[in-house]
Amino acid sequence: MKKLLYGILMLLAAACNTPSNQETEPTILGEWDIHDTYEGKPWTLLARFKPDGTVDAMANGKLVISQKFAVSGDTIYFSGDPNCAPNSVGSYKLTYFGDSLKINLIDDTCSVRIMNTDKVRFGRVKK
Repeated sequence: MKKLLYGILMLLAAACNTPSNQETEPTILGEWDIHDTYEGKPWTLLARFKPDGTVDAMANGKLVISQKFAVSGDTIYFSGDPNCAPNSVGSYKLTYFGDSLKINLIDDTCSVRIMNTDKVRFGRVKK
């Protein structure tokens, strides 16, 4: 019984000494947004990256595109963009800065996706 109680106390002590602000691997999952102006009017883009591998992009609350994505390390791959050739896949580098994310072109043959994705900087939506 003493050994069991001692073991529980040791586990509690170890848990109390574990830093609560440990760095976790950044994830793209969740909501990211951009606030800007277009023709002098406020404009917002919300990108919702879902666990099922789809991303929905909404401009001022209206769905403008839904496509597939996959992440490997610091690279994201986009596919299924209706503005691109069938089976076209674009690869982009992900760079996280705290609650910000920048996406930079690695390789893509779809000019529309490049125009809408390269050098984009998002902020994580806080709930």
